[in-house]
Amino acid sequence: MLSGRTHTVATGFALIDRPSDRYVTGVEETRVTFRAIPRNEIDEYVAGGSPMDKAGAYGIQDDYGAVFVTRVEGCFYNVVGLPLSRFYSTLGEFQRDLSKS
Repeated sequence: MLSGRTHTVATGFALIDRPSDRYVTGVEETRVTFRAIPRNEIDEYVAGGSPMDKAGAYGIQDDYGAVFVTRVEGCFYNVVGLPLSRFYSTLGEFQRDLSKS
């Protein structure tokens, strides 16, 4: 279903400070475009077992899954599983806000 199409990967996260019960949430969205994939390549990928334990049934970090992708718009690490830059920035802001209290 992803062959020849663009889809959006969304990852949400939450940071909670237990002593104060203050929290912050965030979400990152990344658009990923796949080339048109011949059926035999899809069959080979599935037969190898790689997509069976992944959200979206592909791993952009996999040697074979990566060759399906022609374009990534946004955070690559979001597609892998955690939007590192967004998370780090949000954590820093959250810590600064907590220290003001």
